[in-house]
Formats: sequence, structure tokens, C-alpha cells
Amino acid sequence: MVTRYPDPPSGNITVQMASNRKYASLLGKLRQDESLQPDADLKVFEAEALMILLCTPDEWHFYESRGDSAPAVARPETLESTKLLQEALIATNQTHPYAQHMLIHSTEMSNNDVHAALPAAHDLLANTAKLQDQHLQHMTSHTYLRAGYYHKALMSNIVAVGTDSTYFKNDWMPYGPGHNSAFLVACALWAGDRAAAYKYVKVVQQVFERVPEQADFPDGSMAWNYPMMVALRFGDFDLVEGLEKAIPAGFASKWIYGGHLLMHYSRAVAEAHLGRLDPAREHLTQLRLLMPTIVAQNAQYGNLSKIANDTASAVLAMAEGQTETALNALAHAVGVEMAMPYSLPPNWLLPTRECYGHALLVAGRASQAETVFRAALHGQSFHAEPHCGWALLGLRQSLQAQGGHEDEIKALRREIQAVWKWSDVPLRTPCAQMDIGPMKSLIGHYFAALVEFWLRECPALRSRRVLARQHVDVAEQSNQLKFLADLDPVVKDATYVVMWHEGWGKVKGESFDDFDLACKRFEAFEGGRFAAILVDGRFRELRYYGTRGDVAKEFSKFWSENYQGLGALHLEAAFHLSLARGPREVDVLGSRFSGGFLHESLCWRILEARIRVRLARRPEVVKELED
Repeated sequence: MVTRYPDPPSGNITVQMASNRKYASLLGKLRQDESLQPDADLKVFEAEALMILLCTPDEWHFYESRGDSAPAVARPETLESTKLLQEALIATNQTHPYAQHMLIHSTEMSNNDVHAALPAAHDLLANTAKLQDQHLQHMTSHTYLRAGYYHKALMSNIVAVGTDSTYFKNDWMPYGPGHNSAFLVACALWAGDRAAAYKYVKVVQQVFERVPEQADFPDGSMAWNYPMMVALRFGDFDLVEGLEKAIPAGFASKWIYGGHLLMHYSRAVAEAHLGRLDPAREHLTQLRLLMPTIVAQNAQYGNLSKIANDTASAVLAMAEGQTETALNALAHAVGVEMAMPYSLPPNWLLPTRECYGHALLVAGRASQAETVFRAALHGQSFHAEPHCGWALLGLRQSLQAQGGHEDEIKALRREIQAVWKWSDVPLRTPCAQMDIGPMKSLIGHYFAALVEFWLRECPALRSRRVLARQHVDVAEQSNQLKFLADLDPVVKDATYVVMWHEGWGKVKGESFDDFDLACKRFEAFEGGRFAAILVDGRFRELRYYGTRGDVAKEFSKFWSENYQGLGALHLEAAFHLSLARGPREVDVLGSRFSGGFLHESLCWRILEARIRVRLARRPEVVKELED
């Protein structure tokens, strides 16, 4: 240890690396002693010493990337280190925390080898959860995030950040609080946990405010404006401006990328989405003015600045109808990101491939989009996102746009449902930033006036008058339901429950994971005194018809007794029908997409308006409106 840590420290990286090499050599010679060869601690010390030789101040070099097409290659020192660590774990019945820690590091860069560390991560988290070793609590998230277990990574970091808070409350400085909290935010973004992302990105800024001078990865120079990037990820463009916050005194000139450029980037994207293109262009101009200084000072921040410039430029180009310009900018952004070295948390929180793939879909290039999304999910680069819901949605949409692929599409629906079950946001787009078009700002101003007309005159939504005791025509309702599914693919990503009424107090139900099977089962009911309801696992009522509105009470009771795990059943509008005791006419606009007898409902009206606005951004609709 004296060899590794000379006193006083030289402060020179070349001198320190020479000390590291000597330290590793001494450990290797020491382990040649037969009496010491079984020593688990010594194995771990030597493994770490070999790993240190592959580290530079900015990068790890445990593996050499070969891009997406071939697995990364482990360096000889990495192979030897991993072998020693596994031997140490075998010798200690898989319980050596130091070996578990180092094994996580030695394997995390490989999309394949990372899975070998999962048992160590599980054990390490279980054994440290109630301790105050916040770094080991956090370490498990390295394996979880790289293996695609984003919710697990999020939860382990919540434990670590909680321990950091205890340190701060006692006026102690924890190890890497900025790293832990920023890592947590990254996990929340990949997991689709909006509430956690907003909650803990405040912690990120609080850490930087408390110790702005503290070296960390990231520190404020990279991550001060992460709150704005959280808003961009979830499409909360109207919140971006309000998230701007003054940089700690004395650091405004030091945090040029994180404190200034990211602000201009976020504001440019947000203003474009809000239809304010001139302010968006001004922020993009300010971003570009900062780039030469950043590129000259720090190569890593320079590359991140290029991605920000390309992405914001693409958003503006899409808003102006310049699709090819946007695609070129995004392709360049992808190239820059893919060439960047490995880092956790990822240096760029808004994956470029998801945005590029989404833009390709908008441009009608579904086959190219499929390639991009497959690479994001299954590629071998350091920037892969296995089991990422955002990318899975993009892949599914690209396959749907091409036609066919039914088996894979069904498998993707199941996988999306599984990986997104912890999310608190609907999965509607692979990249909210690129969910913008040339007509959006105009349609946003006048489309409300068209909503009522479309609801009444669009063939798929034609208003009709029915008797409260009559059954709605099943075929027409089925078409409307499927029309909704086409508009809102999330409708198909759910567990569906068909419930039906077989007489007073007799309700039965059946659950389906497949949308089409659920529809077929529902359509088997053709009148008589039956009533039925089809709901999805997100608790949105899709269809209801029956002889008496008060049957809804029996549905709700049956639901609570049999499907409570899916959440509460909302039937407020259906309960309203219990007032209808005799035949009377009610006006039904496209059955509200929730039933043939439901009266006007503000919440459904808002939902329909939102769906229509989304529909209005489709190229064929834009063309029709222009004509």
C-alpha cells in the first residue's frame, strides 16, 4: 500500500501510474507464495491492481469496443482480474463484498459478461441495504442498468442516496453523492419513472449547491441543468423554462456546458414544441456561440455539445418541415454518441438512436427505423439499452408500419408491458423531442374549433342517437374501438378484462393479454339482457353497453373482488346511467370510446381532443387539412 500511495502524493499521473504498476507487480510476486495462493483477499487486491492499470483519468479500458456488430473484447488484464475475483467468491461462498464490487466493475462494460455479475449484485444489495455503505449500495445499479433492469437500478440508488442524506445531516461528506443521485435520475429516465426523476433531480442540484467545488462524476459542470433534460424526456415542454435555476456563486464561468449550454439546448427544444420558433432559434444561436469554448476546453463536453446542437437543430428542422435536414443532423448526433467512450451514468441522458429512429418513422422509413431500434436494444456497443421500453416501442412501431411481423409484435407488446409495469407515464413515443411537425403550432391554435366537427362528421366517429335500453350495434362499436387502438398504440399494451352480466347479481369476467382476442370475446355478446365492459390494465374504460346502467355497480363489485391487482375501476359515467329507468334518447358521439350510453363527459372530451391533435400531425391528415 505504501508503494501504491506514496507520501506525499506526487500529483503527477505518470508518476502515479508507475507506482500502480510496481504495486501490481509486488502483489503478483506475493501470490506466488503457495501459502498465500488460496487467500481470497489477496486475489481481490491483485485483481483490482490489474484493473487500475487499465484506467486513465477520463476512461476505463477493460474492454475494447467493436461497435454494434460484435461483442466488445476483454483485455488480458480484465480476463485475469475477473478470474481472480470469481475464485475469491468461490472461496468465500459468494459473499466477499470487495470481490463483488470489483466483479461488477470488471464485467459492466460488456453487454454479455455483465450478466455474470447479477448474482453478486443481488447479494451485495441484500447485505448492504441496512448499512451505511452508500457506495456499495449504489454499485449494484451498475450491473442492473447495463443488464436492462432499470427499476432495480433505480431502487438500489434510492437506498444509496438515502444514506448520502444521512451523511450530510451529520455534516459528513459521503463518497460520490453527485454520482449516486445523477445515476438515480438516469435510471428513472430509462425506467419511465417520472415522479422519481423529478424528485431526485432536485437532489442532484442540492448536492451541487452544497459542495459545488467537490470533484464528482458528474459534477455541476455537466449536470447542473439535468432537471430540464428530465422535462424533455417526458415531453413536459411547458415546464422547462420554470426549471431554470441560478448557478452557484463563482461557478457560472466554470460550468459552461452544464450550466449554460444545456439550458439553451433545453429551451430551444421546448420553445419549438410550444410553437415559439423565433425564441427557439435564438437559444440555438446562443448554444452555438458557446461551442468553440467548450470544445477547446474539454473534448468530452465538446462531443456532448455537438449532440445537443444536432438534436436541437433537428427539432427545429422538423418543426419547419425540413425532414431531410433533421435526419442528417440526427444521424450525425448518433455517430458522435456511438464514438464516445463508456460511462455510467451515460453522459447523454436522451439517447440519440431513439430520436433518430422516431424521425425515420415520421419520414416513412420504417425499415431503417427498425435497424436503428434493433441496434439500440441488441447492439454490442457501450451504448446499448437492453429491454428499454422507449426503444422497444420504437421497434414495435417500425414493424407495425411495415406490415407483417405479427408474432414479433405480439412478443414486443408482452415485453413492453413487463418492462413498463413500474412506470408512471404512458409509453406513447420513443422520443418526445422528435414528436413535432410543421403543422403542430398552427393546429394547436385552431384545432379546438375543428374537434366538435370531427367528432360529429368523421365517419369513424359519427354521432348517432340510440335508446337507453337498446344495444349499440356491435360491429360499428368494434370499428370505433379499433380506430382508437390505431390512434393510440398504448391501448394495445395492457391486460384486458371482459366482464359480462348474466342476470341480476351474476357477473363473470375473463382476462386477456392479447387485444384482438379480448375484442373477439367481447363481440360474442349480441343483445338480450347481457351487459359487458372491456377495460384495459391502465383502467381506461373502452366499451360498455347493457340494459340497465346500475349493472355498472355489479361490475365494480366483481372487479374489486377479482381484479383488484389491476387497480381501481373507474365507472363514474356508467353509474350515471342508473338514473335512466325507462326508454329515452341520449346523444352519443362515437360512443365516447367508452360506451354506447355515456353522456357528455369533460374528461373524455379532453382525451378525444388530445387524440385528434396527435392524429392531426400525421402526414396524410396534414395534407388533407392543407387541401
